[in-house]
Amino acid sequence: MEKETFAAACARCSMGEDFFRLFGELARVPHGSGDVKRISDWLCAFAEEHGLRHVQDEKYNVIIYKEGTPGRENHPPVILQGHMDMVCDHLPEAPDPATEGVFPVTDGEWVWAEGTTLGADNGIAVAYTLAILISDTIPHPPLEAVFTVDEEVGMEGAAWLKPELLQGRTLLNLDSEDEGILTVGCAGGTRLEIGVPAQREPAQGTLCEIAVSGMEGGHSGILIAEGRANAIKVLGRILAAVERETPLRLVELEGGQKDNAIPYSARARVVLDPASLERAREVTDAVVKEEQKSYAATDPGLQGGLTVLEGEGKAMTEDLSRRLIRFLEKVPDGVLIYVKKMPGLPETSLNLGVLRTEGETVQMVISTRSSVRGVCGRLVEELKMLAAPLQADCKIRGPYPPWEYRSQSRLQEICKEAYREQYGEEMKVEIIHAGLECGLFSDKMPDLDAVSFGPDLRDVHSVRERMDVASARRTWELLLRILERL
Repeated sequence: MEKETFAAACARCSMGEDFFRLFGELARVPHGSGDVKRISDWLCAFAEEHGLRHVQDEKYNVIIYKEGTPGRENHPPVILQGHMDMVCDHLPEAPDPATEGVFPVTDGEWVWAEGTTLGADNGIAVAYTLAILISDTIPHPPLEAVFTVDEEVGMEGAAWLKPELLQGRTLLNLDSEDEGILTVGCAGGTRLEIGVPAQREPAQGTLCEIAVSGMEGGHSGILIAEGRANAIKVLGRILAAVERETPLRLVELEGGQKDNAIPYSARARVVLDPASLERAREVTDAVVKEEQKSYAATDPGLQGGLTVLEGEGKAMTEDLSRRLIRFLEKVPDGVLIYVKKMPGLPETSLNLGVLRTEGETVQMVISTRSSVRGVCGRLVEELKMLAAPLQADCKIRGPYPPWEYRSQSRLQEICKEAYREQYGEEMKVEIIHAGLECGLFSDKMPDLDAVSFGPDLRDVHSVRERMDVASARRTWELLLRILERL
């Protein structure tokens, strides 16, 4: 089947399920993290249109309530939960999802958006839940549909949500990205924002740009164990190698989009001594070749080089330039420790996800994750010490706890039984390194029984994000089977 717009596919009924149609509708509403009022109001208007009681709190979290279907009115309520915000990223030639919304397309097998993130993380959870809320035929217990804000920037909505608004103690989180896997625990994390004053003075020399691009990027929790290249770290290694050969002054640094996405491109504008220009180019090319060899398996598209630019102006001092470059070169990144009893599962990791120059400040954002309580706090303190020579202003944002595994769980057994009936095989039960809001909900409600599952999504948080159509349909059916048993 050839590619067509998602709306057209839904209109001609090849994707006529209500949840697909609703996904297409909410995609058109801009809903990037930190700018969620429009999508929150859209959800409230949806509830009002369908006569459903709802609450919108001060942070724009939304809870929509629905009574149980006949015969299930007195069953214990169930919480259906997902987040309404998305990571907004796009190629230069593509529309910005943060301001224009998302334009999904499909070939019948996959759904994606040309040159932008899709927002199936976590739009598909919202769409599933809305489809259940408006159905007159799906059997279910009383429902509390919770749509949180700003999950992608530290789970701030879930942290704010008042638990007294919820009576349910069974939670189905629909924010997982691999069909057939029941997630029952996750890492905690925190975000460190580092602001470095950009001391500048007049600069003489040749203005150049050193840039790297073409890396795979992707989710810094789910994909961190794959060992993909971090473009900011690659750039840091190039700058350090050049700086060791010739004086170098930084003008501007740029790389990455979100702290929870592995950066796939980065660049630095620098001032070089004209007499050292060719040597700087040689060093840059040599380091790029080394990086290409190192990441041949994970990032075959990695490329980079030095370009001479027109112009002149002020640059950062030589001393500050050196200290910034050393920080970029030395700051830890990637998986630090793996879980001993679960080979391949990270226990603790870091991701330097954002590097940008804003006026007279160089901003960096680092995401830390760990499944062990207290580790992220210690890591942040170590990072602050590493940044001390930069006279940096460090801020801690959005800490969230790990979601600890619950060995005795009626909900887990119900989910596995429903999966076995539908698929004829056993469902995998896993703990993941990515963060989920279940940890915050469990902290607020210690007796909460929670699980997370979802359809196959690929390359979330990147412009290659896509959703498997058949998997989305099967996961929808599984969700309904589980609800019927609750």
